[in-house]
Parts: sequence; C-alpha cells; structure tokens
Amino acid sequence: MEVELISLGASLDPAGILPPIGGEGKLFVAETESGKHAVLFDFGAYQQDKRQREKESFSLLRTEESQPLKLDDKGFPDLAAIVKEMGEMGIQDVDFDSAAHPQLPNYKLLRESLRGVKELTIVATHAHADHIGGLPWLYARLKKDLQNLKITVLMTAPTRELSRWSFYDHLKIAKNKNRRIREQKFGRRNFVKPLYGISEIEALLNDVKIVEYGDVVVTGPFELKFFFNPHILGAVSVRVKISGVGDRTVTGFVTGDVRYKDQNLIPGTPIPTLAKLGIDHYLDFLLMEATYAGKALPPIAEEEKRLVADIKECIARGGKFLLGSLAIDRAQTLFDILVRHGFTDHRSKFYVPVWLDGATQEISSIYTSRLPGSTLADVAKYFVRDRDHRWSVLSSDKPCVMIASSGMFVGGWSVMYASVWATDPRNVIATASWQDPESPGGRLSGIRRGSVVTFGGKRVRFNAEIKRYRPSSHMDGDEALQTIRNLRPTRTFLAHGEEKGMDSVVAKFGSSVVKTKIGGRYVLA
Repeated sequence: MEVELISLGASLDPAGILPPIGGEGKLFVAETESGKHAVLFDFGAYQQDKRQREKESFSLLRTEESQPLKLDDKGFPDLAAIVKEMGEMGIQDVDFDSAAHPQLPNYKLLRESLRGVKELTIVATHAHADHIGGLPWLYARLKKDLQNLKITVLMTAPTRELSRWSFYDHLKIAKNKNRRIREQKFGRRNFVKPLYGISEIEALLNDVKIVEYGDVVVTGPFELKFFFNPHILGAVSVRVKISGVGDRTVTGFVTGDVRYKDQNLIPGTPIPTLAKLGIDHYLDFLLMEATYAGKALPPIAEEEKRLVADIKECIARGGKFLLGSLAIDRAQTLFDILVRHGFTDHRSKFYVPVWLDGATQEISSIYTSRLPGSTLADVAKYFVRDRDHRWSVLSSDKPCVMIASSGMFVGGWSVMYASVWATDPRNVIATASWQDPESPGGRLSGIRRGSVVTFGGKRVRFNAEIKRYRPSSHMDGDEALQTIRNLRPTRTFLAHGEEKGMDSVVAKFGSSVVKTKIGGRYVLA
C-alpha cells in the first residue's frame, strides 16, 4: 500500500526550460486494498517556455539597437512576420487532438500515473490561468484516453464563474489573432489553434460539482476538507486525509496560492494550526506555494500608501497614470484603493477620471455580484465603453488613471495605452503584480528614461516614469516559515517558486523540506 505525490508542473524544471511558476499540477495517487484512487490539484497553463517567453517579449519590447518590427501602412506590426514567428514557436501545430502541449503540465506522466486508477478527483484551487487554464483540454483528453475512468471536478461557485470567463477569453484571444490573419489574407494554415473549443469548455463546466468552505468530500480513501483562502475570490486550501494506508491515516494540507493577511476586498485569515485543521496528532505532509519564499514583501498598507502618493504627484503635474493589472483580483483591489482615497469622488480635491479597460471589466462585474456592498458597487460606470471612448481617453491631454490588462504587458489594452503614453514625461507606466523576468513587464524596469524602444509594435521614446507596486496576494517568506512552524509537518513540499527562495526554507528546516521538480515522484507512505 502506497501514497505518492507526483509533480506535473509548477515545480523546478530539471531541463531548465519551463518556469517554476505556471502550469500547476500536483497528483496524489493512493493504492489501498480497495484499489487505486487519485486526486489532482489543478491543471494550469504556462505562458511559454523560457526561450519562447524571451522571444515573444523581445518582439514586444526592445531597444532601438535591435532590428525594429516592420510596420504596415497603418502603423501596425507586420502580421506576416508575427505569423512566421508563431510558426517557429510551433503554436499553429497544436490543438486539442495533440497528446501533449508545451504550455500544459506533463500529461504523458499523468496518463501513465493513472493506469489502474478507478476514480480521479480534480480540485481547482482557484481561477488563475496558471492553475485552471488547461482543465477543459485535460477533461476532454481523459474522457477520450481513459474511458473507464470516473472523473469528478470540484471547485467553488466563484471559481467556476471566473474560470468560465478565463476559458472563453482563451478562445477570444485566438479568435482575434485569427481575424487579423484572415483580414490580411495570410491563409488558414497560419491560424492559431486554441487548446480547446466551446464544447470542451461546456462539457467540463456542466460536470463541475460545487463545494463550499467547510465541506468534506470523500472519494475512495481520500477525505478532502475545504478551507477559506484569501488569495482571490473563491480560492481554497484543502486538508487531505488518506485512510487505509496500512494501519493508519496519512494527513496533509495543500495551501494552494495564499496570503493570509487581508487583501482589502477579501478578508484575511489566521495562519492555520493543527487544531484549526482538525488534526489531533501530526501532519504527514504540507504542499506549499513558495512564490516569495525567502523574500519580505512590503506590508499591503505601505504599498497602498506609496501608490496613492505617486498617483497624486502624477496627477498634480498633469500626467496620466497607467496600472497594468492582472484581470482577476488585482484590478479590483486597485479600483478599491482609488475609491477609498477619493479619486472617484467629484467632491474630493483628488478627483480624477478613473477607467478600467480590457478583461478587467468582465471580472469586476463578477466580483461586484459576489461582493455586494463593496466599493465595487458602481464599478461599471468606470468601464471604457467602446472604441470611440477608448480613443478619447488615449488622446486626451487631461490627467486620468487607467487600470488595464494584461498585468505583464504581454498583450491587451495595457500595451496600447503604454505605447501611446510612454512619450510624455508627466505620465507613469506601472506594474502591480508579479512579473516574469522574461515578460515585457519584467523588462520595463530595465528601461532608462529617454531611451527609444519598440513597444507594442511602435517605436517610441520612453520618457514616462516607470513604477512597480507589489500588493501581493501571495504569502511572503515570513508567512511561509510560520506556516511550517504552526503545522510541524513531517515533510514539506515546496512548489510554485524560484529555487533560491526554496533554498532559504531548506536552510531553516533542513532535509524535511523538499524542492519539488517536474516529473518528481515522492512517496508519502
């Protein structure tokens, strides 16, 4: 009888290609007298591997010394060149029928590990794409490859709602790219194929079983209890009990992405203890995120104070303040800050037009419905309504604050606003979330003011001030260490973080801490 943890993604890559954050997927397999059962926590998507991320970032943001993108007669990037680059990346050759995908966790290992398993329970811990982005693909693929496998998908109602938007946004992005390709008559062979289609999305969502905080779900030898998690709306942490392992029960806790402190809109919760988890003796294992392990994040209140002061300074000099933001949670948190500090109040001396554009709008609408009475009640009044409205905001010479996705400036309206407003030294271009070092947002901090860069396909002199804020929804190094001290696990498995940060945890707790690797198999009992 054996219990095994298998890392499919969001761990250290022995090949050094995939990033340690993205493509989350952790599989638990238990073989008892009743047979083999499995629980999979998340099945997310990577942006791209390191070489592809560097290549894509280079095409969006580079200095004048680099060969600039060829523009068409309307001043837009030459789509033929873009399509050619995407072809080199292999994107157009991948679709649902593929047996594996470079932007997904290790499906081949998953399928092999499920050999002989009677029932698979999939838990979506929250709705960020790096945790749920591959679920429609996986669900359809498993239905095809393992027809006798019983599959149950568990998530909270908010996670289901946010996930639906995320899945359809994936299709929307592919559709928009293909529309531009079609308009330029580059041929269907150059079309970008999404990971899945509408039928795969709806098949998954229709079969989802909703869980609430405090619920206990028993599946085979696994008992799963769902705990409130302040990371984003609908997020969960999960206590795991596995019975029938010899003469005892194996106990564990999966944090998911988490920060226990208040998130403004989402209230915080104390760092868990054994008593809170309902565990009498000891914890066999802890599976914990390590995004900021070894790092001290500034208090959220201090980051808020700094952001507010910088906006006031920018507005006072007549500038525009662009906040490139994650669509889920971060945009809503930023808007909440603006409301509480009077920027949306016409009676306030700090009043300034505030706008939200892109995917931030759809997600803000979901948050509003789920958080009645919050500062988001009137958020729809601040949405950029259409193309004409967007152009009036872009071309206006008056100050404003814009919250737009994407947060890493890999696409979306944040790139357009930045490319237009970057030339004015009164303006601020800001990031407000974790930045992949190879992403355009990650490279922004290396730009010297006054440098000529190619950004979003346009050559501009980057005179705007560049700012970075970290109102993070991930726990920092101190919270990670305190979690281990509180729970005293026999073994701690770290994932979703840089190796240097993981090393700092190992230095504190020694060999009981394991730095998980993609493809790693870890026997728990």
